[in-house]
Amino acid sequence: MNDYIKQAGQYYHPNIEEADKTNAQKIIHICKRMYYDDFNEFSLEMEEKFGKTFYNVLKELPLGTVFALITGDIPHSEFQDWLKSKDKDTNFKEIGPDRYTSSEWPTKVLKAMETLAEASKGRYKETTEEAVTSGGVSQEAFDELRVDLEITRGNLDHFKKLCEETETNYKEKLKELLSSKVKEELEGLTIGEGDLTSTVTMRPAKELFFGVTDNNIEVPVFEWKDSEGNVVAHPDIPKQDPKYLFREKELTRVLYALMTNQRMYLHGHTGTGKTTLIEQVAAHLNWPVLRINFDSEITRMDLIGKTDLIADGGTTTTQWQDGLLPKAMSNAYIAIFDEIDFCRPDVSYVMQAATEGNGMTLLEDGGRKVYPHQMFRMFATGNTVGQGDEFGMYQGARAQSLAFLDRFTIWQKVDYLPEGKRKELAQNAAPTLKSEIVDRISKYVTEHLEAFTGNNVLQPISPRGMMAVAKAAEFLSLNGASDKGALSEALDMVVLDRCTQEDRAVLQGIKDRVWK
Repeated sequence: MNDYIKQAGQYYHPNIEEADKTNAQKIIHICKRMYYDDFNEFSLEMEEKFGKTFYNVLKELPLGTVFALITGDIPHSEFQDWLKSKDKDTNFKEIGPDRYTSSEWPTKVLKAMETLAEASKGRYKETTEEAVTSGGVSQEAFDELRVDLEITRGNLDHFKKLCEETETNYKEKLKELLSSKVKEELEGLTIGEGDLTSTVTMRPAKELFFGVTDNNIEVPVFEWKDSEGNVVAHPDIPKQDPKYLFREKELTRVLYALMTNQRMYLHGHTGTGKTTLIEQVAAHLNWPVLRINFDSEITRMDLIGKTDLIADGGTTTTQWQDGLLPKAMSNAYIAIFDEIDFCRPDVSYVMQAATEGNGMTLLEDGGRKVYPHQMFRMFATGNTVGQGDEFGMYQGARAQSLAFLDRFTIWQKVDYLPEGKRKELAQNAAPTLKSEIVDRISKYVTEHLEAFTGNNVLQPISPRGMMAVAKAAEFLSLNGASDKGALSEALDMVVLDRCTQEDRAVLQGIKDRVWK
């Protein structure tokens, strides 16, 4: 039984009378992922042909067809030939169940349903014997090994002797051992912050970021409650954006930085979504965020704090007020140092001790030591890698000390979304917009980004700007404008009317080409 069938079995309900409990969306995502992994070229070809994501193509098929594709009861070559033969405007839902052969198709679906029903057995068990024996270890041996590991945790030589498995299986057990150490430190951790408290629970990343990652890494999730025990929203947790599109590589690195408490630096052109990525990860984990926007006016006092005059009962006293950095460090915050390459190097030295993870001393407050909270994390974003403006686009970006940059041990270049993802984002933002207009918006954005990164225009276009264009075009279309008129006016109101004369001349040319 292959991995895709096993995964689908986790979301398939075998009782036909309770079939509505089957999680169809997740099963379609599994089929989509299978095609991306095994038939990527075909998937991309179909996305281009039908003007929609491969997930949305599969979503229009009867669910039984998706079942049979996952189990292989409908041969992939047969399905691919059939799909290639259809026109762009095909309404799959009207084709009916005889899409392959009128007599065989229902039989294939029933067989697939039996396979998924079999795969669904034991899905609520924490560890199935099948999952263990597939790694070459019996259930009994695995249980004994797990008990022994609790006693001899950290003794890798003894661990290796106990396993006596292949190198691959040994690495899997080692990974489990290391993950359990992090879980042991965080699971059940109680955090108090003012009137709010939270208990940390560990959940698999693939449950929280479904369809993006298959990673089994367990990540901490917060649940905040008030003094009366009611579940409430922490005011500093970003709001989830249901339309946000994660990318697996960037997501995995951010989760790794969070789990291992390492400092991470994300860099890339403006509008690539560096800060939004961190905020959306935090939103899914219910992790509070403190964002510090850097510019040349940020001073040591802003970060460290200062002594203020405070009126108290008719008298004025001096009291120390913590700055942004001690506030973040003392609580369970993800601190985002936004546009850190605009920070003055002498100010960034203030943060150097904090980036080492050992706390910092506030000399101005009598030498008070501030220790980092167990759940405090640090991220930095910048248009450059901290070595000055190499693009000639980001005036004011400063070269930072290499000693400071060396404190960031995980790096990620964040690029603009690829064309397929851009189309999906635009379609999600404007669901009723014709696919032809979505294609033209994507084409415009591609050429606009090429002009921007080629230094031909100074004005970028972000995913936020692209979605604004899509929403405006949808509104105008729904209110009687022609397709061309709606897109033209949407681009004018969102993009071109804010341009300099030089940029407008270039972008107007792109706009005109898009409709040819």
